Amino acid sequence: MSSEVFRFVTVRPPQEVDSLQASSDASIDLGAFPTSLTNTLRVLRGDGGREAMVDAASAFAASESFVDSPRRIDERYLDFAAAVKALPEHQFWTGAGQAFTASFNTNPAAFVATEAFIAFYGRVGDSIVSSMMLSSVPPKVRALLTASARLLFLIRRLAAADRLSRAGFQSAPLVLPHGIFPLPPASTGDLREARAAAAATAREAREAQARLADELTAHRRAVDELLATFNSTGPAGNSGLIFALPDSARLTEATRGVLRDLRLADGPIDVPKTVALLENRAAELARGLHSGNGLAPTGTPGPCPPAPEVGIPADAATVPTGHGDARILGIADLMVLEQELLRYELGEIAHIENVLKSETRTRTFKTSTTTEQTEVTETEVTEEKERDLSSTERFELQTESQSVISSTANKEAGLTIHASYGPSVDATSNFNFSSGSSRQRSDSASASYAREITTKARDRVQTRTLTRRTTSVVKVIEETSQHGFDNKNGNNDIIGVYRFVDKVYQAQIVNYGKRLMLEFTVPEPAAFVRHALTRRPTAGVTLAEPDPPGYCQPDGKTFVPLKATDITRDNYLYWASKYGASDVESPPPSVVIASGAKKSPEQLPSAGDRLIATDLFDVSIADGYLAQSAFINIYGETQAGKHQVIVQIQDQQGTYIEPDNDGGIFPLKLLPTSTVTVTVNSVGFHNWEVLALVFCTLSLEKFQEWQFKTFTSVMNAYRDEKSRFDQAVAEARLQADRGVVGGINPVFNREIEQTELKKGCVALLTGQRFDLFDAVARNVAPFGYPEIDFAEAKAEGAYIQAFEQSFEWNNMTYLFYPYFWGRKDDWPELATLTDDDPLFLRFLRAGAARVQVPVRLGFEQAVLTYLSTGELWGADGAVINADADSPDPVHLSIVDELKSQLGNNNVEGVGTLNVTRHSVNVTGNGTAFTSDDENRRIRIGLKTYVIRTVLDEQTIRLATSYTGDTAQQVGYSLGGKLIGEPWEVKLPTNLVKLDNTPIISSAPTVATPDES
Repeated sequence: MSSEVFRFVTVRPPQEVDSLQASSDASIDLGAFPTSLTNTLRVLRGDGGREAMVDAASAFAASESFVDSPRRIDERYLDFAAAVKALPEHQFWTGAGQAFTASFNTNPAAFVATEAFIAFYGRVGDSIVSSMMLSSVPPKVRALLTASARLLFLIRRLAAADRLSRAGFQSAPLVLPHGIFPLPPASTGDLREARAAAAATAREAREAQARLADELTAHRRAVDELLATFNSTGPAGNSGLIFALPDSARLTEATRGVLRDLRLADGPIDVPKTVALLENRAAELARGLHSGNGLAPTGTPGPCPPAPEVGIPADAATVPTGHGDARILGIADLMVLEQELLRYELGEIAHIENVLKSETRTRTFKTSTTTEQTEVTETEVTEEKERDLSSTERFELQTESQSVISSTANKEAGLTIHASYGPSVDATSNFNFSSGSSRQRSDSASASYAREITTKARDRVQTRTLTRRTTSVVKVIEETSQHGFDNKNGNNDIIGVYRFVDKVYQAQIVNYGKRLMLEFTVPEPAAFVRHALTRRPTAGVTLAEPDPPGYCQPDGKTFVPLKATDITRDNYLYWASKYGASDVESPPPSVVIASGAKKSPEQLPSAGDRLIATDLFDVSIADGYLAQSAFINIYGETQAGKHQVIVQIQDQQGTYIEPDNDGGIFPLKLLPTSTVTVTVNSVGFHNWEVLALVFCTLSLEKFQEWQFKTFTSVMNAYRDEKSRFDQAVAEARLQADRGVVGGINPVFNREIEQTELKKGCVALLTGQRFDLFDAVARNVAPFGYPEIDFAEAKAEGAYIQAFEQSFEWNNMTYLFYPYFWGRKDDWPELATLTDDDPLFLRFLRAGAARVQVPVRLGFEQAVLTYLSTGELWGADGAVINADADSPDPVHLSIVDELKSQLGNNNVEGVGTLNVTRHSVNVTGNGTAFTSDDENRRIRIGLKTYVIRTVLDEQTIRLATSYTGDTAQQVGYSLGGKLIGEPWEVKLPTNLVKLDNTPIISSAPTVATPDES
């Protein structure tokens, strides 16, 4: 027995016909007489200008030559048309000739050679060509043009004495002039061009980003080179700047170029200031570089108000233009294999449980998630007060003779430092100098009385407050699955046999009659469904799933997770704000200036007549910084004779004697240290002051420490967001799964399949991707509501109806091809998809689908017109494009063959029926049943029966008794014809049921109704 239910058609190609044979009733050549409009359109089409062709058609439609009403038609044609319409079938040909003579008072052969006939023929042809291009032409005008073309066609046949039947007159297709249709599409519809345009835009964006990145890299390298050069050369020392590069320092041209852009290349290079400016510029470049990755200006809080300027567009309505491709499969008897669910049966063994006598066994599965948060705040305050009060009285008599040589030097050195916790350091320096010297000799005698009162007070306040707060947030998502067996009191062992459940259908082939069939090969029909399923938000979950931290590589496919080394001064704010990392610290500055100072004691000791002193002080170096260079500034007043101050720092030493050598710059060793010690030794100085400024650079280890700490904070923030999202999804799924039995109804799956296949077929048929359907405007003032654009809705409505009504989408047949016909990078995903519905699983995995769609009866000519010209005609009759001055023979043959089509899908029956309750015999009133109706479905009332036997045109016998009430003159409809006898089809499922039969049998046990 077959395990698959399907639809199929018995297809044969259309019978070839000769368009010149009278038996085919030929066709109406609209281009029989060339016109200036058709010649112009051919030239414009050769130039590929659709808009120019439409403009030419619009100009003709606005002229007096356009036939849009009977007023623009000679009354003789109108009289002739009325006479032809009244002719009976058996007198059509002879009566048409007589009617022509009566209306035109001449013979047809002479009339068709006149300029008036040729001109009117050309006007009608040009009007039809223009109407094909202009969707605004109303259907009644198209119908008038079709009738006029048929009338002219009849006159030409009368002139040639080429006999024509009424059926041929009414159904002959209209053949358009060659070389005009199909029109060039407004847009090629080629995804390659769209991809190329998108790639060009992306390439321009990447190039702009690359330029920013290169400039940013150049600035960062310039900073590194300046600091490295300064470390190797040391300060200039004679430039008037404290920490300046010497003129001999060699910098690369790239760095020189960066400095020139910032106007810093002229004159001495002040290293702290230059580094600060470079890092400021680098920060600006970083903001521009990351602006496309989530950084945006601060917006207004709250929802956006309706934009007053947004309204319904006033320009012309837009609908897709051009068309794609569809293969005309041929003429087919539409065979639909219909199915009806009969029952469920137990299938193969899925699982066996064994429980021994007196045994108990239980399985429990539980999932729990716990989050704990601890916060400690500690503040310490200690208050200490100390006061010392003393009073001294003294009387002194002093006599003094002295000679003093005094030299003074005043030095002011200032460096203003502004450092922020951002990606840069602002540093400005100023160096001010003033000096003075004097020489003095004096003899003095003095007496003094002094009372000295000294008060010393010291206040010290220290506060210590200890607050410990522990917050434990425990979220438990508990999913418990408990399966237990208790056979303690059992007398026998227990065996549980679980079987898969199979569906059993009754299948029946139904013939729905002759159809024109189109065939499509739709690539990856489930691509959008898979995309939507993977991105569909879970019901009840308001949180958005956070993006994993990392970078997409330039190939657009490779994702590289974020690493600690990826954190830089330029992007750390982006990553912190993306995940809300609140404990992120600013990067440490690249350069800092440490300072220290020392003043000599009030009273200096002496050795003989020379004052001497020795002292030292420490300059504190911030953690993670390396002391690179020091500037020592000295001020003092000297004694006569030999005098000097010797300063030592690390292994460097400097001597101060006179004002012209009062300061010095000392290169230091780049070693980790918390302090730099400065020693001071003086001889012959009354007093002195020493100021030390130490230029420090950030160590690599300190920067890497900041990188790792920031990376950890970002990743923790991401994991917190991801955890909250996962918990919300899990909770929502538990709520959604509570009490739910079974999966998705297969009927819904069939609807999804057919909708996606239909979308793919329409896209392939029309060559468009539904981009122009915008009949509802969004956010329309003054309330911001969605509103209908009436002009757009009218234009789109006609287009939508044409493709919805022209095909029997419910009777499409389709076959899914394996996954390997799809994109190769999707193979692992497609090959491992699962679903309880086996047909829907084939749909999800399909790499392509073969789809055959029947054209609805009565719409064949409209579909053939669209396939031939790419335009919607919207009136009776087939309009066929001409290729190389002759109509398409395939389209002609289809039109010819469909004239004799048989059967229909639930057509209204002729006459009425007399039915009797519980009887299979039915009699008709004015019916016309034939033997072809045997085994055809017939719908009487609300129930469908099958005609088993046709006794005569008014007597039939049903396959089953009529179950309704006895009635007279009941209406009915005829449906498809059953082919052969029905059979059963078994489909496996993933459902499992416990088999109550204790003995394992080789054949499945049929489930009883209460077991199903």
